[in-house]
Amino acid sequence: MKNLIFKIYVSLFALVIFSQCKSSSNSNPTEAPKEIPSRSESSESPVQEPNSTVYSQPDQMPRWPGCSDVSEAEAEKCTAQGVTKYLEQNLVYPDSTQSKGINGLVFVRFVISASGKIEEPQILISPNDELSYLTLLTLQSFPDFIPGRVNNEPVRSSYILPFRFEL
Repeated sequence: MKNLIFKIYVSLFALVIFSQCKSSSNSNPTEAPKEIPSRSESSESPVQEPNSTVYSQPDQMPRWPGCSDVSEAEAEKCTAQGVTKYLEQNLVYPDSTQSKGINGLVFVRFVISASGKIEEPQILISPNDELSYLTLLTLQSFPDFIPGRVNNEPVRSSYILPFRFEL
């Protein structure tokens, strides 16, 4: 069987995304995306549950397990390294997509809950359904994050992560 090289460039992209989130001038939280009601549903707005606000820029970004006792700047690097190491050990590039020459980036957005669990994963960009499925499956296997914080309280935080599949 032909040996193909599989590279993950998550750390670079994760750091870029962290930097973009932190450097943006918008410090207001964003609400969780709402489903578009079908025509048969009422046009009333859904009732907001407590703690349903999703922050794109919490005071403290979510951190990878083991990155809790470091500075904010070091936490970004530690989180990127933790995610990269986890993906190197757990993400498998499917033979079926390799043999077809399918590669590229899969961008996934998800929410890290106030308890650190991954919720509401959504594929933003993907070159292939099989790579999308594999990305979501791998994301489900992630350990719980250390949640983001606002006013020293854990909050729900949005997070975007690229997965690179390269031949």
